[in-house]
Amino acid sequence: MGNLDAQRDWGHTIEHYPGLHDFEILDFRSAKIIVNRDEAGCLQVYDNPVFHGGEGTTLEMRVFCETDALSRIARSGFENIHVCDQPQLSIGYYWPEITSPYPHAPSHIHNQCPSAGH
Repeated sequence: MGNLDAQRDWGHTIEHYPGLHDFEILDFRSAKIIVNRDEAGCLQVYDNPVFHGGEGTTLEMRVFCETDALSRIARSGFENIHVCDQPQLSIGYYWPEITSPYPHAPSHIHNQCPSAGH
């Protein structure tokens, strides 16, 4: 048995860092940034990364959409999928609902791809 926590249904899963391939989390001017080189060799820089458990603990990669996640789970062969949409304090399950897709989403601030002749 496993669990997947998802937020309100926004219609699609929100990927914070599409194309993340070869990356590092760095300190820059008293803040964290992510520097990535994607599979095509493009350099990308993101600021305002979101972490679970506090800064630097676990990088949040995406916010799952319930409909999208349930569809993927069913296509993978899982059956009898049950959505627990009420708190179950006896087992420590409580996830407050958010009202926007992600108010503190990371920002993609730079993208540089090598061009021919350079």
